[in-house]
Amino acid sequence: LQNSRSRSLHTMFLAMEDASAVLIKLADRLHNMMTLEALPLVKQQRFAKETLEIFAPLANRLGISNWKEQLENLCFKHLNPYQHKELSSKLVESFDEAMIASAVEKLEQSLKDKAICYHVLSGRHKIVADSTPFNFISICYRHSSIKGKKLTVDEIHDIHGLRLIVGNEEDCYKALRVVHQLWPEVPGKFKDYITDPKFNGYQSLNTVVMDEGMVPLEVQIRTKQMHLQAEFGFAAHWRYKEGDCEHSS
Repeated sequence: LQNSRSRSLHTMFLAMEDASAVLIKLADRLHNMMTLEALPLVKQQRFAKETLEIFAPLANRLGISNWKEQLENLCFKHLNPYQHKELSSKLVESFDEAMIASAVEKLEQSLKDKAICYHVLSGRHKIVADSTPFNFISICYRHSSIKGKKLTVDEIHDIHGLRLIVGNEEDCYKALRVVHQLWPEVPGKFKDYITDPKFNGYQSLNTVVMDEGMVPLEVQIRTKQMHLQAEFGFAAHWRYKEGDCEHSS
């Protein structure tokens, strides 16, 4: 019965031609997942499983990474509560805010020295209501589901991260060179999604470097339009508005 319902939902979403209707369905499901504690445990798990099978992949297909990660995190919380709590606690303990602040300051100065203007430079530590970075938790859940084993904090390279939003595509590559001059690159971790975008339109330069304390630091570099596409998928054009760089030499 559950599989039949999942197939029916999947077929229904594929048949929808009105983009706003799909967004409303996704937003409603996200809200319901946030208030799932009011339901009996069996219904919580059934609802979470359906969300993981249908709604999270749908958000991913539409390129709405923010909603996808929140949905996956909430599913993990209800389907594997003990592992979720354990990982959340370890992650909070392992996060080094001083290291992030130092990295931001160092990169900020180097960008000014190279006359590269940018809109935003920030530490990436996405927090949800229960103080859990949901992108990390969603990665852990996918890994444990696919590989059949737990993923430890030490195996994740994006606990600590920087996000840099620059004015244009050329400055993305200039900024990347600055990053690799500041910190040694971790071999095999660089991804050029600007030249080769993901299937859902995601574009970004993603690299992992090692800071002075030998802690992996993921850096994402993109333009404002690329960032909106990464966060809001096909709905990004409704929010996009050009603007001058806020930080320049």
